[in-house]
Amino acid sequence: MPNKRKYTSAKQLASAVNKYLRSIRTKSIVYEVDAEGCYVLDKSVDPWEKIPAKDDNGKPLYVERYVVPPELHHIADAVGMCYDTWLKYASGEYDTQDECFSRVCSDTKELCLRWALKEMHTRTKGIAAMEWVLRVNYGISDDSANSSNEIVVKIKSSDDGYEE
Repeated sequence: MPNKRKYTSAKQLASAVNKYLRSIRTKSIVYEVDAEGCYVLDKSVDPWEKIPAKDDNGKPLYVERYVVPPELHHIADAVGMCYDTWLKYASGEYDTQDECFSRVCSDTKELCLRWALKEMHTRTKGIAAMEWVLRVNYGISDDSANSSNEIVVKIKSSDDGYEE
């Protein structure tokens, strides 16, 4: 006899995913913006000499970063299911007229893909590893990764769960 499903609504699943994603993010103060417009998060000077960069309103600039890479198998584990079960939710096997679990899973996959593409274009080291992640996890070859500026991703989320 199959086990009872852990999530009976897409909103519950999205809330669990969002909770995990919030737990692996951190805010960092931007200390400097270089000539190319890139953020410098940590200057190698004494802490009392650090002056945060300011935005147009005079407020300190912050950037959100992931402490741990957002990856689907980690997300599935964090929400209490194995990756095979996640794939069943993503395939639409558990979808009903009222609940669209596959939409939550595809939005989560797109968020992970967007992170991987951003890392691919902003890293100076570990580019081969990012190419591997994109090729193996998302089926993106080097040619399509170079044209990733054309990829548009929409993620729907909020603090209390998934909203349509």
